[in-house]
Amino acid sequence: VIESSKGGFRFPDGTVQTTAGRWQVAGNNIGFSGGYVGIGTNSPAHRLHLIAGDEPDGTTYGIISDVATGAATSVTNSVTCSATTKGNGVVNTLTVAANSYGSGQVMGIDLRVSGEGTGHKSGIISNVRGGTGSKYAGYFLAVGEVGKDNEIHGLNANATCEGSGQAYGIFTSASGTNKGSTYGLYSFARGAKEGPAYGIFTSASGTGTGPQFGIYSSASGGGTNYAGYFQGNVVVTGSLTKGSGSFLIDHPLDPKNKTLRH
Repeated sequence: VIESSKGGFRFPDGTVQTTAGRWQVAGNNIGFSGGYVGIGTNSPAHRLHLIAGDEPDGTTYGIISDVATGAATSVTNSVTCSATTKGNGVVNTLTVAANSYGSGQVMGIDLRVSGEGTGHKSGIISNVRGGTGSKYAGYFLAVGEVGKDNEIHGLNANATCEGSGQAYGIFTSASGTNKGSTYGLYSFARGAKEGPAYGIFTSASGTGTGPQFGIYSSASGGGTNYAGYFQGNVVVTGSLTKGSGSFLIDHPLDPKNKTLRH
């Protein structure tokens, strides 16, 4: 044991420590109750301020969190965030910002989930409830730079399945017990320039022998069911087929007053 009763300790970098510091040790735990903590910076501006540098392999990670557990029935959280306020301000449990000045990809959050078990794997599970205001389990906003000719995706989802199961780029489900409307997917597009605006734009392609559906919809229930309901004009550039029933169209000689069913 090395002790100092006067003057403190001088370290190889020339610094001198004269006090025990602000860290408090309690058993196997260590805590810090005042001020800010900086990692990669000597001037922290937040409770925990981390600035990451390049790793030897060229990657840059601010935080790497890896948790392994042998308890199969327990809940394992690599990172848990919680924020509570009684005021009217904005509450952010987790705020992520990513900037790049090069040609590489920029990802605010990169999630990768895998497992060899039979349970569900979810990159993100989001649950929002409470109060009378609007609730968004996920809210995405993408803004393109003025004068730049690039694609902007508010949400880009890709699913790949190598087995016999189904793959969904986006899977939505909505249920309600009240008298209001229920939408599995509600989308709208508003254009301000000369280009077209698409509320939903879908494309399907494949190299296999199975069919490809840009949109596949079904409706069932006790009331009136519409697999597709269009309010406005409908343009079909390809073939239009149906399994049963008849077509109701405008009469070509008197479209304003007569219809044809065949």
